[in-house]
Amino acid sequence: MTKNTERAAAIRWIQAQMADYGLTMDELKAAGCFDPPPPPPPPPPPVVCYRNAEGLTWDGQWEMPAWLRRSMRQSVEFYRVVVLVEPYANCLDAVAPGVESGALGLQGSQ
Repeated sequence: MTKNTERAAAIRWIQAQMADYGLTMDELKAAGCFDPPPPPPPPPPPVVCYRNAEGLTWDGQWEMPAWLRRSMRQSVEFYRVVVLVEPYANCLDAVAPGVESGALGLQGSQ
């Protein structure tokens, strides 16, 4: 079936449904059938995997920030934030593709 014939069939089906249920265009408009769709929800905030005492954070993506590289006294694991909600069970999953967790000093799976 071509696009035009599919469209014509859809229009006939809608007209038949309107006739079966006794619906008018005004009733459909009042029900909001022709309102624009709602805007998409905002993207979720980035997952915070590491946080220091000053509140600086890193999500494990891209290059390690300077504050974390400078932390000579503690391992990277000291700054890990435990995430107990999906989509990341433990932040090791949040490491950018192509970045080896071993390069970050992390233990576990990617």
